[in-house]
Amino acid sequence: MKTFLFPAAAKHWAWLVLLPSLSLGLANMYWDYDLAFLSFKSTQLARLYDDGIFSGNMNFTDELAAIGMIVGLMLMGFSAERVEDEFTSALRLKALSWAVWCHFIVLSLAILLVHSAAFYHALVYNMFTVLILFRLRFSYLIWKNNREAEA
Repeated sequence: MKTFLFPAAAKHWAWLVLLPSLSLGLANMYWDYDLAFLSFKSTQLARLYDDGIFSGNMNFTDELAAIGMIVGLMLMGFSAERVEDEFTSALRLKALSWAVWCHFIVLSLAILLVHSAAFYHALVYNMFTVLILFRLRFSYLIWKNNREAEA
């Protein structure tokens, strides 16, 4: 089965995208930090949608941070290993399956246990759990396999 993976060097680029995006996202979420050049008055959108949802000023700092985090995590999670074979693909599939299960368990618990504004924060964090858990689990499986191979 042919899978699309980024080159192994993409992991280095992933950190260069992920860390600033994560910092920007946390600064925006907790300290209301906005990048001024991403602000605009939404008169064009307000004309298209008459219901007032898009009225006033809009800033796309949080969107930039989220897209940057997604790109960084995708590069990190789906970049090839130095040795990419069928066994590595099987580990990748196991890790992805495990991450999806964990993601939906966490989402279900959040739906049941978290309410009001805290639920919004739980959903924002949960957007990234699949990619984060996948990369953590895949790295653990690779480490565990290498340790067993050395013994």
